Amino acid sequence: MATSKQTKQPPFPHPPLEIGVAQYPTPLVPNYNDKKGGWSINDEGHIILVEKVSIEKGNFTPLPLDGSVTYSGRDANKWPSTLYLVAEKPTADGEHCYRYWANDRTLSSQNLWNYGLDYSSNNPSYPITSRTYIVPRSQYATISLGSTDPVFGGTQIISQQKMVELPEDNPLASRYVAVQRVYETIPGPVITGKKLDSRGDLETINVQTVAAGTSPDADGLLVTETKVDPVDSVKSTKTTASVSSYATLTTKANKAGLLGNTSTTDDIVSPSTNPDALSTTVLESTVEQVTTTKAKKRTTTSTGPSSLSGATKKDGLLGITSEVQSIVAAGASPDSLSATVISSQVTPIDSAKSKKTTITASGPTELDGATLQEFGIASTKEKIVTYGNTPTVDYKTIKAEVSPIDDAKSKLSQVDYSNPTKISGYQYDEFFETNLNISREIIDSSTSALSHYNGLLSYKDEPVNPYQKQRIIVDSNGNLPPTRTEYRTASYSSPQLVFSLDIAYTLFSTDGSDVRVRITPVTRSAQSRITIQEVTTSYSFGTPSAPNPSNILSPELKRVAYTGWNMNFDLGDALCNTITSTVVSGFIGGNLSQPIRENINIPSTTISATEYSSYINTWKITSYEQQYWKAGIWVARTVKTYIV
Repeated sequence: MATSKQTKQPPFPHPPLEIGVAQYPTPLVPNYNDKKGGWSINDEGHIILVEKVSIEKGNFTPLPLDGSVTYSGRDANKWPSTLYLVAEKPTADGEHCYRYWANDRTLSSQNLWNYGLDYSSNNPSYPITSRTYIVPRSQYATISLGSTDPVFGGTQIISQQKMVELPEDNPLASRYVAVQRVYETIPGPVITGKKLDSRGDLETINVQTVAAGTSPDADGLLVTETKVDPVDSVKSTKTTASVSSYATLTTKANKAGLLGNTSTTDDIVSPSTNPDALSTTVLESTVEQVTTTKAKKRTTTSTGPSSLSGATKKDGLLGITSEVQSIVAAGASPDSLSATVISSQVTPIDSAKSKKTTITASGPTELDGATLQEFGIASTKEKIVTYGNTPTVDYKTIKAEVSPIDDAKSKLSQVDYSNPTKISGYQYDEFFETNLNISREIIDSSTSALSHYNGLLSYKDEPVNPYQKQRIIVDSNGNLPPTRTEYRTASYSSPQLVFSLDIAYTLFSTDGSDVRVRITPVTRSAQSRITIQEVTTSYSFGTPSAPNPSNILSPELKRVAYTGWNMNFDLGDALCNTITSTVVSGFIGGNLSQPIRENINIPSTTISATEYSSYINTWKITSYEQQYWKAGIWVARTVKTYIV
């Protein structure tokens, strides 16, 4: 390429001493004939004049290379432009020096031949023109972005430009620099590639070099990538990737429970796509917008199981159960409860389906046992009955309860005596001085009252409920309390006893006017003494026979007194024997032949004094009483007093 030649040092032409030899390093050669007639493109040829001068001959002085020295030597007037001293290089032996003279070059003078070609992505339809210019350092200037190639123009725009120094061994390096410019066809060719993306979709990828600031292609459903990456201020790289269609990705899972075998599909769809409707097999469906042009649709469906069952054995009624879980349509009703259906529940899952859980029992529907109760062994029963059932009870029933389980069934809990036992016990009683029998029993509430019998001390039919009552009996087994004899001291008053009267009279005057009667009673005065009483208490069924009243010592006292004509006496109340006596109490007119006789006649009391006297130091019944005690038993108390 011409540019590579210009960056190298021109070869030494070995010119004759003091005679310059010209070189023409570019395709343009100056037109000497038109020197005075103006300049044409051919007048802008590039010239390097090499002159060999002797260092030893004459006065050799090195010349400055600042552009102030121009060529004025032999044939200086034949060159169409000024030649400037650009380099001085002594020979190795130090005897001579080569002087290099060059004319200035313009960019335009180098455009026609100064270029190399490359092709974007090796596509000949998209050339890249590279140009390298040699220009005076002082004249270097950049060109505007967007400038097109000066020769080929079109869509080849400046993509690179820079100024670089020439190599130090290049004789032009003191005045000139190399200017490099690259004009690239923009937009460049579309380069197409393919790849499998992370989803496994085959993507077609188009890459193109475009002008800086170019917008990416519009996004779309099948577009997987569209972008413009800046490269520099001139160009960018546009990348557009797309697929012809999207693969459906499927994830499978087996989990516990209903509908646990699932398949989940992932699709790329339009954002306007609706999710799949839920159903008994479609568990979930979502459309999630990823960009403005596409969304990810994820749908999970199930292949089952749509029904699961299990079994349980527990204690108690209906303890053997089976549970069935099944998928049903939304709004389905649970199974009706029954004697075997314990529960049924429909739990909503989503708008299309629900989970129905039904528990049924195969038994047991009745359980029997036994328990010790107050009146013996009782049978227990738990039984499943229909809702609203009423238990059958009688006096043998201890407990009967119907507890509702649900609206179809109830639980009957019942305890019954097979035959209530009469239970007995004893209680010591101080009056009976023996153990009394105590018994209790459960009887039918309709049982008649118990008739009284000897020995029944206490009896009660106590109501328990409308069907039964409790009969409580206390009896003495036909026995009576024993007869008891007790002794006590007591004050006893015996009456005055008058046995007889010793009567005598005396005359104190001869004429019988003064007669004195002397009455001397033979008595036992009334006594009030402490004595002993014997109290006998006896019991009988029914009214006891009372003793003969005559056998009870209860003497009737009488007033022992006499009031006569001439005498009287009063001994007070007493028991007395029969007292009969005739007494001369005086004489009529003092005539002793006519005595006044008074007859004393006091009959004996019912118990005479002599008889009562015979009771002294003996036991006599002095008191008797009888009264109703309880339970048909009478009590009699006889008091005997030791007569003193």
